[in-house]
Amino acid sequence: MYIAEGEKDVHAIEKAGGVATCNPFGAGKWRPEFSEHLSGADVIVIADKDKAGWDHARDVVASLSGVAKSFEVRQAAVGEDAYDHLAAGHELDEFEPVDFSLSRPTYISGRESEKKGKLDPRPYTELLSLPEEAEEWLVDGLLLSSGVSMVAAKPKVGKSTLARYLALCVARGDAFLGRETVAGKVFYIALEEKLSQVMDHFRRMGATEEDENLFIHAGSAPDSLDELRHLLINDSWALVVIDPLVRLVRIKDMSAYAEVSNALDPLIDAARTSGAHILSVHHMGKRGEENGDGVLGSTALFGSVDTLINLFKRAGGMRVASTLQRAGTDLPETVLSMDEATGRISMGGEVELVRRDEAAVAIMSALEGRAMSETELREELEISNQVISASLRHLLDQGKLAREGRGRRNDPYIYSLQSENSGLFQEVV
Repeated sequence: MYIAEGEKDVHAIEKAGGVATCNPFGAGKWRPEFSEHLSGADVIVIADKDKAGWDHARDVVASLSGVAKSFEVRQAAVGEDAYDHLAAGHELDEFEPVDFSLSRPTYISGRESEKKGKLDPRPYTELLSLPEEAEEWLVDGLLLSSGVSMVAAKPKVGKSTLARYLALCVARGDAFLGRETVAGKVFYIALEEKLSQVMDHFRRMGATEEDENLFIHAGSAPDSLDELRHLLINDSWALVVIDPLVRLVRIKDMSAYAEVSNALDPLIDAARTSGAHILSVHHMGKRGEENGDGVLGSTALFGSVDTLINLFKRAGGMRVASTLQRAGTDLPETVLSMDEATGRISMGGEVELVRRDEAAVAIMSALEGRAMSETELREELEISNQVISASLRHLLDQGKLAREGRGRRNDPYIYSLQSENSGLFQEVV
């Protein structure tokens, strides 16, 4: 009887001709009563090649002691788990035995071996046999499972509002900004606001007693990141939100690259090991660039995340979001609409299209009863060349405008409303 960490591994072992089982909810969830069903059995425990997998195997073996007829621990010859091992073409009897001790585990994960200065050269030809890993998304095309992200903005722009809306969407499995999410347990860690303020926002967004996937901590930060890391590894979290990051990580000089990088390593390790996505809320600097340099502090902050969500407030109170991503496609500048009553957020379209359409309405109004050149429209409406040109092209394509002239210095294009559109400028979309 094989005991694996997850259902995917079990199915792979069964397909290879073995008999296998696993406990529900993944690593760290083995209970002593499960071992009672294995009384007198010969058991092989397959340990995943990470710390969580090793700890899980240790828990299983400790529970089997005195119950099973025999037990041993093995691991994949190739890849990280039983699925990888079998997908690479290896057989069940080719799982590698592990030097296992309940008191002193000897397996060192890849990340830990790097910290201990131990290199693990692996032949390229061996790596070719590994199955390709498909990207697993918590929020489709935006936030990776087992990933790290950051939402950055200046004060009072709405970064906490955005983070809480994301938290509720993932807890319910609802779409976030038009993208599908994978439902799961969410832990929102509020280290600045009062519990009453956080609860009020979730209530306004519609959270009820049925939202059992949503967990909240409001108050002081833990003494160390080890407490958070232990919590993540020993439970199945889909998303953890840290609001704000600076309240959790103790960094004396936020501009010191090495110090910031070392401080964030445990967070990255916790995400990669536990499978949870960790999103932190952070401030934007005074300059507020959108290329990652606008994040307050060292560039190590931007360099440490898989996705950076930039949030800005433009003239007229327009909120705009964009992303810089290690995987997936960057989100272009997109208008966000925030409902002041409910605190919910919706997408209002790409900024360029929104500005184009707003300008189109103004152009149609200005041309009511008269004809004008592009220069005259730009000067009267005080709209940039790029937006005016895009709006005029759009209106011509839609058949809303007529155009005369040759488009030259002494014979510019002159625009007027098509006769059937006179008085209907407000209908432009």
